[in-house]
Amino acid sequence: MAARGSHKLTEVPGVFARAKSIVIQAPPAEVYAYVADIPRHPEWACEPMKIEGLPSSSGGAARFRSTVHLMGITNHGEIRVVAEEPPHRFVYECTDTAGHYRWTMTLRAMGTGTELTQSAERLEGPLWVRVIQPWLLWPLSGRRSVVKGLANIKARLEA
Repeated sequence: MAARGSHKLTEVPGVFARAKSIVIQAPPAEVYAYVADIPRHPEWACEPMKIEGLPSSSGGAARFRSTVHLMGITNHGEIRVVAEEPPHRFVYECTDTAGHYRWTMTLRAMGTGTELTQSAERLEGPLWVRVIQPWLLWPLSGRRSVVKGLANIKARLEA
């Protein structure tokens, strides 16, 4: 089944937010364990990606460095886990040249499977991103990347 649903988030002026969902025939705990394992994100990401762990401050959140190749551009970022609520919700933030984003994975039991919703919120970004993201970047690349990533998660977990 392809990713479905638009689940448009409540709009906050100046904040870009979108979400997509897919149903996966696996229990929420299994889906959660997979999507919450940041070093495994390159397995399902739509674009070529590299993740490496960074030291976290004592008692601090897990942190990672990411390198993503998107539309011919290499983008370096830093990822920080901000919420872990197994098996229902996992949240991380990424800061890179396109801005500061919050990615939320929300899981809901659905029959014998799980509905996984991935949402992206731009918390900050340069002017050029704020201007073109809603009408150019999301339609041309962002939506496709999220939908394909969700389909990759489904394929791996249902294999």
